Amino acid sequence: MESWDGLALGLLALGYRRIHFIEIECGDHGAFRAGVAELLDAFTCPRCGKSAETGYLARGFTRKPSVEWELVSPALSEGLKGEWREPAAPRKHQPDHYKPRSGRPPRRQAEQVRLQIGAG
Repeated sequence: MESWDGLALGLLALGYRRIHFIEIECGDHGAFRAGVAELLDAFTCPRCGKSAETGYLARGFTRKPSVEWELVSPALSEGLKGEWREPAAPRKHQPDHYKPRSGRPPRRQAEQVRLQIGAG
């Protein structure tokens, strides 16, 4: 199996160039992905120019002159943003074994009925 460095040298000799694939997240416009030649400390949204959170995806090679920004996930609507940021109210979880099955009373209730019949 060929090493990554050996493969990289072969691709560079064939006219490919190194590229880093990144994803940025803009709160107003969504998530974008692109290939960049250099990794910077910060990237900006291609639509509004605001600083955006950046995530590194992979490194690779390309012959294309540039790999343009592509929208991969649109921003949440204002209503969903509000729901997403607010803490959800705790839900009461009732285990399945407390729910009546096939018309029978729950186990505790059945035990109480047996005790009443036995005591009666």
